[in-house]
Amino acid sequence: MNPLGSLIDIVPGFVPIDLAGAPLDALAQAMPQVLALGGDVCSDAGMEAAFAQVRDALGTPRILVNCAGVLGPA
Repeated sequence: MNPLGSLIDIVPGFVPIDLAGAPLDALAQAMPQVLALGGDVCSDAGMEAAFAQVRDALGTPRILVNCAGVLGPA
C-alpha cells in the first residue's frame, strides 16, 4: 500500500527529507518516483546538501512545505 495515498499523484517532484534510515529507504523502494533524501533539518550543511541534490535532480524548488515532527517523549 502507498503510505502517502494519492499525494504523489497530485504533487510531482515530492521530496521527503528525514533522519530515519529504514522508513525512508522503504518509502524510496515502494515509490521509486519519489526522491527520498536523508538529512537533518537542524544542520545548515545537511540542508544545503539536500537542497543541492533536489536542484540537481528536479531543478529549483517552487514550493517548500515544512512539516517536522517529533515522535515519543521530548
